[in-house]
Amino acid sequence: MTIVFKTNQGSIRVTEKFLITCTVTTFLLLIAIVMAAEYQSTGVVMNATVGYTIAITPSSALSRGILFGSLTGGINNNMAQNDTTGTGNVTQYNITADSANTDTTDFWHYAPNMDKQGSSPTLLIGNVTHESNKTTPDKSSNVNMTNKADGAIALTTSWSRIGNGNCSTVAQGGSCWIAYWLDVPSGWSSGTYNTTYYYCGNATNGNTACS
Repeated sequence: MTIVFKTNQGSIRVTEKFLITCTVTTFLLLIAIVMAAEYQSTGVVMNATVGYTIAITPSSALSRGILFGSLTGGINNNMAQNDTTGTGNVTQYNITADSANTDTTDFWHYAPNMDKQGSSPTLLIGNVTHESNKTTPDKSSNVNMTNKADGAIALTTSWSRIGNGNCSTVAQGGSCWIAYWLDVPSGWSSGTYNTTYYYCGNATNGNTACS
């Protein structure tokens, strides 16, 4: 098929072959434009925060409790029953930092006031004092544990560092050794006084407090 356009300059013939060629060219160009927008690539942040791992183990003596036994009013510096055993003036109260811990350990403790069983009054927890170290269980070989007069520290009703920091930055596999004393005020009401002693270990370089 031939289409003829007449002008003042003569006739222009356009063949069907030319028209088909133009149509195909236009079709291929449209395909190229569509394919250029078929995907999009982008990126996002990927991160992870790995916390410290801390585990602690109390000695068998501490697991049984801090027991002062039968006392007399007006007597101070009553040593807890498992503070010493056998020879060497060695305390049996200790807490050990697990060897697999991923940071050094800081040790903390606290206790509520001691309530008289079945009635009042309350024996303030400040009457219980302690000393500690992280080098030896032998109280006679360390000034921090010789006796209460060397600076025993009163327990409190909120978390505080054991020994005011004597048992901080304890290495993996290391222990915190503790001795305890109880003062009984003169004329104090007879009876059995109880409370719960809490202890905790947290990562020295961590951000998680004991609770």
